[in-house]
Amino acid sequence: MSVSISGSDGSNLGPFPATLNPDGSWSVDLSGESFDEEVTYTATATATDNASNTATDTDTAGYDLLPTVGVSFEISDAGVGTLTGTSEHATSVSVSISGSDGSSYGPFPATLNPDGSWSVDLSGESFDEEVTYTATATATDNASNTATDTDAAGYDLLPTVGVSFEISDAGVGTLTGTSEHATSVSVSISGSDGSSYGPFPATLNPDGAWSVDLSGITFPEEVTYTATAMATDNASNTATDTDTAGYDLLPTVGVSFEISDAGVGTLTGTSEHA
Repeated sequence: MSVSISGSDGSNLGPFPATLNPDGSWSVDLSGESFDEEVTYTATATATDNASNTATDTDTAGYDLLPTVGVSFEISDAGVGTLTGTSEHATSVSVSISGSDGSSYGPFPATLNPDGSWSVDLSGESFDEEVTYTATATATDNASNTATDTDAAGYDLLPTVGVSFEISDAGVGTLTGTSEHATSVSVSISGSDGSSYGPFPATLNPDGAWSVDLSGITFPEEVTYTATAMATDNASNTATDTDTAGYDLLPTVGVSFEISDAGVGTLTGTSEHA
């Protein structure tokens, strides 16, 4: 009993003498042989008797290591994307990106390393905030088998706000502040005496600075006022900040004291806030 093996790639192995058991079963030791993927191998077994009569049979075998791929997609608050991943049994990886706003990028060919790791250079791309982006990576092998994986990324620059509130001794308020990533700012004022003012829409400048015109309001003394500023962005995310102000007009006094030649005294004076 002997066996020869031929491959669809033109390779040939054997013939190998088989170990023949008394019951007619047999086996061939192939521990020293290595078979390549994506090749179909045909084993031809030939049995011979004492009269040199022969019989043959064939069987085919092979294997195909399908590719695998994994993708990791991140976007920084500056809108810069990072796209990396892993793969096995792949000869190439490409990546396409689609946005929830209908935008699309790629496909981009990945730089594939010998260990199967890969990366895509996205330095020329910019991604908008408040959009969810999905990266789809496709790995392909020599036999055009494919595998895919996806990962989603996005970023939302939450608004920030700061408020500065002052009240002069004349009861005139000044209300200004700063903000980032905000499309509007409004301010409400509450007093320790139960009074309330606003909300007032702020005038928002391109650099995020803002102000509220309080020229029509006079604030009484000896009341603590709290201004609460709220910044809102396009996605209705909000941020708040508070500042307190007030004033207390302290009393003043002036005195004039005179005594006449008759020994009669005169005592007068002035005062404010007394």
